[in-house]
Amino acid sequence: MEWVDRLQELTGWREPRWACDWPAVESLLATVLPSDYKELCERFGPGLFSEYIEVAPTDGKYSISYWYHVFKKAGATVEPYGPYEATGRHGLLLWGTSEHADRFMWLADATEDPDNWPIIAISAPEQYRFDISISEFIYKVLTDPEFEPYGIPDPNWPRTFERRAF
Repeated sequence: MEWVDRLQELTGWREPRWACDWPAVESLLATVLPSDYKELCERFGPGLFSEYIEVAPTDGKYSISYWYHVFKKAGATVEPYGPYEATGRHGLLLWGTSEHADRFMWLADATEDPDNWPIIAISAPEQYRFDISISEFIYKVLTDPEFEPYGIPDPNWPRTFERRAF
């Protein structure tokens, strides 16, 4: 969990671990979720990185389960992808948002290793693909001003995490 460790060091986060009911969430989605996401959720819990990126928690309002139902009901698509469907077991599965209304999703496929799912980032009308973990993505957003188009350009921007129950 190298990137989760780096995020913890960067933000100075030292609070107790967060309990997550992975069997319930993964049963609902009919797939195992990426190990990096699970470690990130357990280490940090629900909240906001640097007042910019929110990672969908495992339960409650605006959780990964909540967004799964919202996208499925709406039939939300981002060409050429559709929403993740537990029956088809592939598609976009939202894991986070930004303060600028960007959406961050996996291109999930239950038949593939979830640790290899790419990230599809949507900044309407543009979309970007990243073949990295969530923790690496967040770390680069917070530390690399040239991480296009998401790197925070201000080196004095606070590198923080605030746990919030949404």
